[in-house]
Amino acid sequence: MTIEMLKRAVEVGGEAALVLLFRSEASTGKMFEDRIPPLNPAIDTLECDFHLLYGRADLVISHADHSITVIIARDGASGHEHVAAGIGVASLCAAQLALMRPTAEIRKALLWASAGKPLLDGVVEAACEAANVIPLSWSTMAVHLAVAEKSVNQFLSGAAHRADVHLDAEGVH
Repeated sequence: MTIEMLKRAVEVGGEAALVLLFRSEASTGKMFEDRIPPLNPAIDTLECDFHLLYGRADLVISHADHSITVIIARDGASGHEHVAAGIGVASLCAAQLALMRPTAEIRKALLWASAGKPLLDGVVEAACEAANVIPLSWSTMAVHLAVAEKSVNQFLSGAAHRADVHLDAEGVH
């Protein structure tokens, strides 16, 4: 994970943080799901906040094999209906991309942070599978942000002791 992405995720919170944390993890080649090819930053492109005529995708990955993965991010703290609505948004975005790139294989995925209710997460996962949307379930945002904040603090405390690093109000240089 890049430290700047982690710092930003801790600052913004919510779904924006979820997207940043996913980007950070994906940039290391970790993809969380066998149905989505690992991201190769040298070849693949990952676009955030991808606007379409009808809606927007939080993440769009164009893979080297010319396939596309559309990812909608939802924070479970906003409620189960908000999370479940992401399934429809993923389908709407994928349908529009299919019209733009008719020969591409297009995957739909819903990335959500748990509301802390395993039964509800299971129902959302089942709904995703029923709608042919790849479920990417994460633990709560509080857990992810705590881990990110700890990583940032560990990096900064170590960086402050190295002579080649300058730490000020603007960040680490």
